Amino acid sequence: MNKYGQTWWGAKWMNALSYIDYSNRLPRGRSYANKGAVKDLRISGRKIIAIVAGTRIKPYQVTVRIPAFTPKEKETLTGIILDNPLLLSKLLNRELPESLHSMAEARHIRIFPGRWDDLDMHCSCPD
Repeated sequence: MNKYGQTWWGAKWMNALSYIDYSNRLPRGRSYANKGAVKDLRISGRKIIAIVAGTRIKPYQVTVRIPAFTPKEKETLTGIILDNPLLLSKLLNRELPESLHSMAEARHIRIFPGRWDDLDMHCSCPD
């Protein structure tokens, strides 16, 4: 079985999603992924698009849009990063420093979703 969320931030995403998953979608998605049913996965900006071979002949298209930070949140996060060069170097190495998350939370900026409404999600699946 595959393990998802292998970095601290990946685990945080999985935990956040499982906490708000009232309709049991994560286990179903995990099952599709483990069976190799995710045929294509693309990330572009704040949008994630997956093509998933489900139970129907035509594959499903799943789209998840992550909300943008407000201009004020962007300004605050930029200031935090500029004041801490180590944060910038980690970000440039495709790492999300846990300290940046803590600093953002201390300023009431959420990096991870807290409820389903935080994400704009669509699926061409029947349910």
